[in-house]
Amino acid sequence: MKVFHGTNVVIERPGIMNRFKTLDFGEGFYTTENENQARDFAVKVCKRRNPPFYPIVNCYEFNEEFYKSNLFDKLQNPDTGLWHLSSKTLSEMFLTEVKEQIIEFPEEQS
Repeated sequence: MKVFHGTNVVIERPGIMNRFKTLDFGEGFYTTENENQARDFAVKVCKRRNPPFYPIVNCYEFNEEFYKSNLFDKLQNPDTGLWHLSSKTLSEMFLTEVKEQIIEFPEEQS
């Protein structure tokens, strides 16, 4: 599955940099499956930040299996505290789930 993120900079590794910033839908790194929507948002971002910024649409590919995983289900529940983990940690947890059919939580989550 491809998703897009519109902004004014290239973002190779998405992450939540400023967790205290108020966004339209709360904390997060917003993406869309609609490339045109991301492009329109990138233009809006550049207008807000004043030139000489240029619109950039970042594209990411995700393994659709992830959305069918138990880990993804647990991420939807804010009480698990998993949402704050790094993408690397979440990726490792997903791979463990695929291989061993279990979710191993990092020590701080135990």
